[in-house]
Amino acid sequence: MMASYFFVAWLLGILFAINTPEISPLVSQSVAFFWFPLWLVFHRKSVFLSAPVFVETPSIVLAIFVLGGAWFVSAMISQSPGEALGYTFAAIIGFFSCAAFWSYGQNALIKGLLIYAVIGISIIGLLYIMDSDGGGRFGSFRNPNGIALIVMGLVVSAFAVKNIYYRTILQIVALSIILMTGSRSPLIGSIIALSVYFVFSWSKLNSRQREMGFFVISILAVICIINFDSIQALGSDHLSFDDKYRGLGTGFSGRVYAWERAIEIWSNQPWLGVGFKNHYLYYINFQAYGANYTYGLSSAHNGYLALLAEVGIIGLLPIIYIVYTRIRRLLVLAKDGHRCAIIGVSLISGYLFVNVFENFFISMGNPTSILFLIFLMMPERSVLKLYSIASPQVYNKKRL
Repeated sequence: MMASYFFVAWLLGILFAINTPEISPLVSQSVAFFWFPLWLVFHRKSVFLSAPVFVETPSIVLAIFVLGGAWFVSAMISQSPGEALGYTFAAIIGFFSCAAFWSYGQNALIKGLLIYAVIGISIIGLLYIMDSDGGGRFGSFRNPNGIALIVMGLVVSAFAVKNIYYRTILQIVALSIILMTGSRSPLIGSIIALSVYFVFSWSKLNSRQREMGFFVISILAVICIINFDSIQALGSDHLSFDDKYRGLGTGFSGRVYAWERAIEIWSNQPWLGVGFKNHYLYYINFQAYGANYTYGLSSAHNGYLALLAEVGIIGLLPIIYIVYTRIRRLLVLAKDGHRCAIIGVSLISGYLFVNVFENFFISMGNPTSILFLIFLMMPERSVLKLYSIASPQVYNKKRL
């Protein structure tokens, strides 16, 4: 399917958007993001408003329009209206594009995830091998935390690979890359995603597969117990648990101070906020004084507090509605054993955790945020129609 290849090109283009002195990051990232929505429009006219999830649940498209209106007003009264409007426009287009992609069916998405996982992990792995000097955190082409979140998305995307041996190899390589970034929240988010996938997939296994699963888990538990000291040392070295500035006693590397600052920013503009993706302006020259270090913080380091400060209560309510209603439906499909829904719930679980410590929530410059919106916009009706061929009992269930 051509749609799958274009989808992969979209994600990889956003991942590796050119960042050189000759080309502005804003220009390269805008081109990398906006070409795919334009292709959707030309390929399937009026697909945005007729996306499966909008036909199925019209309140979702209404919530997006309310969100857009609130964010527009917030942007117009912000310190940097042009920047806030640009990010708002990109976010709205992102919602519509991710919803529209489902018109190609779940098979297009699964194929796209498979290709994206294989190419993405391979390229980032090669970049690490070529650029690593044996010390420091891996961050050759992006901030280490941003790379780690991207790779977390690749870990979950690898579930599209049916062969368990190839899938495991890809995921081990990806987790190793995350470890080398020294970014802790995406590593924990990946473990959460893997655990969620395992829990929901367990009911689909036959008795022999479950016995094998218990055996493998037991072996891994024994290995971890035997090598506990080595594992603890590895965690201390790569995740900086005992580091003076990033260790366990530093308030999450000063993030606690950043969270307090975000709440302070929101309290000054509680209803409409300071403009989408504009909260960083209030962190310029902001410093927090910890017990061991003075932290120069440039953002809230929390996707939810950042969004609250940026769009206020009015702008946040539509997002809460969309996220809650879509996750609720996705969970029901995952409980029924739908593979695509299980992958979605796994990615969303890890993504939501990461945003407690990082500011990537609804960020169109990160492919994992795109995947979050893709699964958030996953419809029910078209999924059941496709899945009925393999599992009629799921198709015959009542609508959610």
